[in-house]
Amino acid sequence: KAYREMATMAKTLSAIWCESVDYICGSEPSVQRYRIEAKIEALQELEMNINSNLQAAWWESALLGRHDPTRQELLVIQQNMQDMFDVLPAVKWCVLNEDFQGQHQDFILDLQPHLQALVREATQLLEMCIRAPYAGRKDRKSMNKFIHE
Repeated sequence: KAYREMATMAKTLSAIWCESVDYICGSEPSVQRYRIEAKIEALQELEMNINSNLQAAWWESALLGRHDPTRQELLVIQQNMQDMFDVLPAVKWCVLNEDFQGQHQDFILDLQPHLQALVREATQLLEMCIRAPYAGRKDRKSMNKFIHE
């Protein structure tokens, strides 16, 4: 369950970033900003649930006298993702308040391909981090190769 929730969280976070970049790179306000806002709010609720579930999962390995290493890795990944969650209120504010006036188009036109590439690479890395605790040796080697490229 924790893995599925983390995977859902990663996909939703990736969608928020992709849609936010596409929206900000647009030319006028649209209803899309409210969809992004709703996704951010839903993701924040999901993040709290995942954190609670991972923190409370100690009992699954209580008889072993230690925490399950896979759960521990997911917990560390979730804690490291906190920086991404901390930025979401600013993303929401920017999306809701962008007026697309002035030199917006000139400024954003040069940034758009770089922002999209950054989102694509960050998304791949995040999804890879979430799969890593469940990956076999062969998969981990390919993941390491991707990271070092």
